[in-house]
Amino acid sequence: MLQQRSLDSNLESTKFEPTVTTENEDLLQDAIAAHQGGDLNKAEQLYRAILGIQPSHPDANHNLGVLNLSLNKVELALPLFHTALRVNQASEQYWLSYIDALIKLNRLDEARAAVAAAKTHKVSGSRLDAKAATLAKLQPQPEPADFRLGESLPSGNREVASAEQPVSMGKAVMPAADRIHELLVLYQRGRLQEAGEKARCLSLELPEHPFPWKVLGAIYAQSGQFEEALRVNHQAVKLSPSDHEALNNLGIVQKDLGMFQDSRRSLETAIKIKDDFAEAYSNLGNTLFELRLFDEAQKSLKKAVKIRPDLADAHYNLGRATQELGEIERAELHYERALSINPQHANALLNLGTALQQQNKLGQARSRYNQSLAIQPDLAAAHRQLANIKRFKSKDSQFKTMRNLQRSGNLAERDMCHINFALAKAYEDLGDLELAYKHYLEGNALRKRELQYEPSTEEVFFNCLKNTFRNLQEIRLRLPQTDISPVPIFVLGMPRSGTSIVEQIIGCHSQVFAAGEVSYAKNLGRDLASGAKESSEKALIDFRENYLFHLRNKSGGLPRVTDKMPHNFHYIGLISLTIPEAKIVHVHRHPAAVCWGNFKQFFENPGLGYSYGLQSIAQYYKLYFDLMNFWFHSSPHDIFNLQYEKLTTDQESVTRQLLNYLELPWEDECLEPHKNNRIVRTASNLQVRKKIYQGSSRKWKLYEPYLAGIFNDLPEFST
Repeated sequence: MLQQRSLDSNLESTKFEPTVTTENEDLLQDAIAAHQGGDLNKAEQLYRAILGIQPSHPDANHNLGVLNLSLNKVELALPLFHTALRVNQASEQYWLSYIDALIKLNRLDEARAAVAAAKTHKVSGSRLDAKAATLAKLQPQPEPADFRLGESLPSGNREVASAEQPVSMGKAVMPAADRIHELLVLYQRGRLQEAGEKARCLSLELPEHPFPWKVLGAIYAQSGQFEEALRVNHQAVKLSPSDHEALNNLGIVQKDLGMFQDSRRSLETAIKIKDDFAEAYSNLGNTLFELRLFDEAQKSLKKAVKIRPDLADAHYNLGRATQELGEIERAELHYERALSINPQHANALLNLGTALQQQNKLGQARSRYNQSLAIQPDLAAAHRQLANIKRFKSKDSQFKTMRNLQRSGNLAERDMCHINFALAKAYEDLGDLELAYKHYLEGNALRKRELQYEPSTEEVFFNCLKNTFRNLQEIRLRLPQTDISPVPIFVLGMPRSGTSIVEQIIGCHSQVFAAGEVSYAKNLGRDLASGAKESSEKALIDFRENYLFHLRNKSGGLPRVTDKMPHNFHYIGLISLTIPEAKIVHVHRHPAAVCWGNFKQFFENPGLGYSYGLQSIAQYYKLYFDLMNFWFHSSPHDIFNLQYEKLTTDQESVTRQLLNYLELPWEDECLEPHKNNRIVRTASNLQVRKKIYQGSSRKWKLYEPYLAGIFNDLPEFST
């Protein structure tokens, strides 16, 4: 047993209480020594290293809380003390530290309640009694008449905090100004139930005063009652249409309800009223992100951090947009910046973990996921991400935590979706395929409901692609007779068909830059290819020039660039007419392997709604098969068909055929794609780091007893 140590600080008689966890004993001793020696940066790093291994380590949480408290970062200390107390509620010192933090925040009622709670856990002592006596003498400090009403609107790992403008109690004093002020105080102290009741009363007594409506909007949003929040925020904006803060809050709620275009309009209006409104720029960036307008989102978020460099959420969201644009290392810097402002930003740690995972830094990624869960144990997306890069064994603490979360009934549907996918992976590792299948079903059902997928729209879209192509063929297109550089190499097919490994092979070549999944063909050509946009020679030429311009910026100066967006198979007709110089590689795989691979995968991209149902994925596969056969017979382009299973059994022969089609000289490096260190952002980022192996297309057969033959009649491409 380690000896207890104490450290002078701004907390009276704060003590360190090491545990006997052998794995972390040396780290804890070093951390304490650095802390006592005044090297706070080193101490913090060591405490966080312990938490990366053991997120609930009570002494590391407590001591890191003490460190934050000594730096007057009281809000950061509180959750750390919470975690320590959850593990050990019998420690007087933990309770004392927690109570002192509450006193520093002037949350005296909560501090008194904490003293009572400590005593219910049979914690007693002279110091606790002294603290109770001190609290009995203290009175709350008066609240200012003018302050910022803040709210944090929960929406998974994609939300930012919104802050309201100062509420002035100046010349235009309302008849019930004292009650308005009382409402402010209640809200600021977090007494939301009382604040909500008072706001509802005031909205009836003073229906033309916007402030009670604003408070109600904030409270409803915090409790997840977004429909009610929408109604009262609309009323606040109606009563005060030039209130940029009310518009900002309305825009956030509209985003949470999926009303992205409405949200965009509200936030852009707020910015027109106040052009240096950093929070609105940040929230607008979030909405543009949901619209998958990542370039525009990045621009808005850059404005937010320029105006407010200390806005941690804006840096975090800028990292997300930057990551989606493929700038992974730059995104990592934005997450680090967010964490330097707020080390307890669990979502920044989560996304930093995904950035590290995409760079194949799996050990660092696991550490960041664990750190995020130490701060927020119910962060469901972090559980899913961590589950995907580990192998579960019996008595795994994360597995137990996830089961408890799943059984608690306290999770939102989106979080329950993440937990089900993570539990499915865990049960699969543990060999219980029946329970794994059950959780895959539940996770997919939740995701499908969230996306509100409608299969009939897919069939209409596929038919439009074929009909429109026939019309496009009638346009006499006069293409420039100059060589293009870079030449695009489209690697396409169904998701989970092997497109990532094929791009990895091509990307090993010295003349090729692997750009990964880029959305240029879809963003620039979807409406033209489907007939939603009027077709003309100019429209086709514009698509060609715009696509090549965007791709050139991704080329790294090399003469060939891969575009590995699987769903570009939609646009083979448009590509064949406008970019005949392009190379098209179609990757196909056993249909049941493809469909099951899609079903068991959680995709961040909301455009893959078909993958969350066994019936809908089978229907979509048939549409895809039919469309590809249409292109084979109708498109003037030479398409290279690559069967994934043949690649695994005859790698060199298939690779030579592939390079011959691409008109690239042979390079031995193309036989070792697992050594390619390029960043891989797709769901296959783990698989492509391994040597090509046989048998992966048969893994679906483990679940064949549960599938009732749903994939049996799916057609296969000829080899």
